[in-house]
Amino acid sequence: MERLYDLAQLYDLYGALLTGKQRECLHLHIAEDFSLTEIGEALGITRQAAHESIRRAERSLEEMEERLGLRACRSEEERVLAGVYEALCALGEPIAAAEVRRIAEPLRKYAEQEEVSS
Repeated sequence: MERLYDLAQLYDLYGALLTGKQRECLHLHIAEDFSLTEIGEALGITRQAAHESIRRAERSLEEMEERLGLRACRSEEERVLAGVYEALCALGEPIAAAEVRRIAEPLRKYAEQEEVSS
């Protein structure tokens, strides 16, 4: 199940870069939970062709992540945001501006990236 979740994350990030057939096969496999036989029937291909298309798509997605690292970046951002959220929730009254600045510091690099891209 974890493999399928990882595959779905990669598909969300890089799916548009796959071939049409790979995209269709992987979508049916992940989102619709079709068996290889059902995928083959739906797309007019053999079960083996559906299997090969899915395997190629998986390899392509993994290679894209190795080169581009978007999932790793997203995970890091989620980790930072979760930490900021936890720290903000733990603040007691009254809230000191210095505490808020300390908590917000990990977000600085994201704000600076936005300024550069604008």
